[in-house]
Amino acid sequence: DRANGPAEITSFVLAIIAVVFGGFGLVSLVLPAVGRTTPGTVVMSPVILAIGVAAGVALFLTVRQIRRRRRRPLTSFTPV
Repeated sequence: DRANGPAEITSFVLAIIAVVFGGFGLVSLVLPAVGRTTPGTVVMSPVILAIGVAAGVALFLTVRQIRRRRRRPLTSFTPV
């Protein structure tokens, strides 16, 4: 067992957060350029986008850790 379960679940959750927050943040940043804006949009857009980008970076690091663990030979892991 390579013990990837928690890391794989974390990567899935981070992917969902990155897509949702990144998408909403990007759309809310584009709306003022089109002319549709609300008072809270200008303040919250960068914050929401930053959360999405941070989740994307964390996702990249988690997936890199999973790939590194999968490349190791099975003999290097402690038997269960």
